[in-house]
Amino acid sequence: MTRTKPSRISRLIAVSLARREWYVGAAAFALLALALTVGATGAAFAQTTTSVPATSTSEAPATESTEAATETPAGEAVTGQAFSTALLPVPEGFAAANSGMSLDSLELQAWPEYDASEVLVMADLHLADSVELPAQFQVAIPRGARLTGVAEVTPQGQFDYSRPAPVPNLEAGNEEWDVYDLTIPKIRDVRVEYYYNPGISGSGPRSFPVLFRVPLDTAQLTVSVQQPLRSTEFAITPMPSQSTQDAQGFTYYSDSLGAASEGQIVSLQVAYTKPDAEPSLQGDTEAGAAGNSNQTLLLVVLGAMVVAIGGFVAYRLFLRPAPAGGSARRARSDAGARKGADRGKTRPGGPSRFCTSCGTQLGKRDRFCPECGQERD
Repeated sequence: MTRTKPSRISRLIAVSLARREWYVGAAAFALLALALTVGATGAAFAQTTTSVPATSTSEAPATESTEAATETPAGEAVTGQAFSTALLPVPEGFAAANSGMSLDSLELQAWPEYDASEVLVMADLHLADSVELPAQFQVAIPRGARLTGVAEVTPQGQFDYSRPAPVPNLEAGNEEWDVYDLTIPKIRDVRVEYYYNPGISGSGPRSFPVLFRVPLDTAQLTVSVQQPLRSTEFAITPMPSQSTQDAQGFTYYSDSLGAASEGQIVSLQVAYTKPDAEPSLQGDTEAGAAGNSNQTLLLVVLGAMVVAIGGFVAYRLFLRPAPAGGSARRARSDAGARKGADRGKTRPGGPSRFCTSCGTQLGKRDRFCPECGQERD
């Protein structure tokens, strides 16, 4: 029966193990682990540098910081128009799609140029106890806006964005709104988030509308508008009656509109001057860049460790000087062959105790020669 000789790599590994060079095996294992780590880190880095879809349960971001917040009347900035005029009547011919469903409360927030050169709108809906779950209803957002998140908000204040984003439907006879069919499985507190650009561009003065259509009959509707950082001459028409400031320097103008019916539209005109076209969260953007830089450094360090350990393994297996010269090895091989032949005669049928290639003595359990890696006869 002819035996196939093992490959050089397997023979060298066998030699290392036979010599009990455990560190070679450990280095190989560490090399594999580091390679997997580099791959996983690189994939995560690529994902975070392209986009960060909100598809997992995460803590709800703070909307208004109560720390170091101060409350001041904003009535002196009002041009004399009551804030109740911000709630327009139901348009003529509007057909309610969510009749029989209602909200206990609806909190509407508009943050111009917060983390993008657009308006971030967040609507927090609390379904009334009379609404059976799972619930399905329609929500409209301005045509061209980007719906970026629909989440159930847990009692612990966490947002679950795990459900796929719904697809908009074209509302018949209306070119101003995109309509989405939402399904809420089990939690009554829901957040709808979208971005849209009502005409924000460049630097200098800005003036644009903020529009929102009430999706369900609501017992209590409140509205809050965040003033962008570095902005001046900030004004809202009509102007809310209260303002608060948080520890980050943001000012929020808020007011209550009382009860509202499905189809009514909240309409505000926002104006201010800003010397740049950058969003408010420039500091967070720089922090994100620093985080990306740290991830790049981590990848470089891990890559260097992979190269170092790989080089060590390659040296031990391939580049280490031979333990004896070629002529001495051949002489020992010839002598070993003779010794092996002689000892083979004294132990008929038994395995040779010496390597037939180089003459090195073999242990009882050695399958390969610890000196040259030759398979035992």
